[in-house]
Amino acid sequence: MKDEKKRKKELISELADLRRRLTELEDLKQEFEQANQRLRESEERFRNMADTAPVMIWVAGLDKLCTFFNKVWLEYTGRTEAQELGDGWAEGVHPDDRDRCVATYFAAFDARRPFRMEYRLRRADGEYRWFLDEGVPRFTPGGIFAGYIGSCIDVTESRRASEELLTAYSEIKDLKQLLV
Repeated sequence: MKDEKKRKKELISELADLRRRLTELEDLKQEFEQANQRLRESEERFRNMADTAPVMIWVAGLDKLCTFFNKVWLEYTGRTEAQELGDGWAEGVHPDDRDRCVATYFAAFDARRPFRMEYRLRRADGEYRWFLDEGVPRFTPGGIFAGYIGSCIDVTESRRASEELLTAYSEIKDLKQLLV
């Protein structure tokens, strides 16, 4: 009888312990679900900002391969995200610029330093336009390198205007020489 009472008390104690553990697990599950919800909302906010920004945005991971392109980039190139991911984006870089572009990117990436470069990128209609691409390293709050983020802006018209100014300056300089 004593053994039976003792066993009953042990079972009640074990049951209470299991209930406590179950409650702890349910609390952990709820915290996990809330954290996942906050993460989804944060990702949605980032994607919304990136997709509505008036610039082309890209993100690369630790392996130098791109993991994200915003809507503006994809619309400009006329390619899918799957086509651009990894190093697929480099297919759109003008063949005369590709080696320099990739070398600049890799050198900056290896040194974990910002970079700035211009290269021609193919538009969906096949025309190449000049872009200024600026990338910066990303770090976690703890200071651990997490990859790169960059943006590209079309500088074709600016380049054309600069070339026209240089041509006009050269013509004025030549005319001045004739007058002297």
